[in-house]
Amino acid sequence: LGGLGPGGRVVVSGDDQQLPPVRAAREIKVDGREMGGSLYAFLKSANTAEFALEETFRLNAPLAAFPERRFYLGRYVSADPDAKLALRENWKEGLDLVARSALDPAFPVIVLVHNGPSSSTSNPFEANLAARLASALADRVVDDGGGSITTPRFWADVAAIVSPHRAQNAAIRQALPEALKADAFVETVDRIQGKERDAVILSYCVSDPEFALAEAEFIFSSERLNVASTRARSKLVMIISKRLLDAVPTDQTLMDKAE
Repeated sequence: LGGLGPGGRVVVSGDDQQLPPVRAAREIKVDGREMGGSLYAFLKSANTAEFALEETFRLNAPLAAFPERRFYLGRYVSADPDAKLALRENWKEGLDLVARSALDPAFPVIVLVHNGPSSSTSNPFEANLAARLASALADRVVDDGGGSITTPRFWADVAAIVSPHRAQNAAIRQALPEALKADAFVETVDRIQGKERDAVILSYCVSDPEFALAEAEFIFSSERLNVASTRARSKLVMIISKRLLDAVPTDQTLMDKAE
């Protein structure tokens, strides 16, 4: 910044509705301005002019509807509203009702609410379900020409599995079939920020109400939900326990308590 001459301009891009950068510095205020945090927060506290990017080139219209309503009221429009997941013609063959509903391109947002056993940072029920859905998707997704997708491209471009906790990610990787384990993109919400895929499977994992309330600032973070729900271009599958939804504080929301 110091090298700018008279009349120079600096453009800083950011989004304070998503996760802040990981840092060791303390957040302090000097004359009402944020110091020790992100450059974006400092500039905003200094009342620097902001110009919202109102068109998303990632999400289709159904996927853009929730963040528009919850985070970017009246200024979040899809540039490709009708985009759909591309599956082979006979994709429904061999799938049970849950998998058919989860993968159906006609339903860009699917929330699978379950009454599985109590869990904290690792949930075998959700891990197995997420791995099963990823395997079914890998067998059925096609490229623009209708051809099959290789495993490296599947994880690089098509799919990601996301969970708030590393222990759950390890369980999901272990549950994946051997053919899909190499280069599998199974990461935390923090690690997928800034990335995108055609389809995202989100395992919230926590189903112990007491544990959820103990880490409420983390698990119910609206910024974390915003990141997790805006990584997919055409399909988001959220797997979440009814116990976790019941534990949501009244001033918080998990996709408006899964609609």
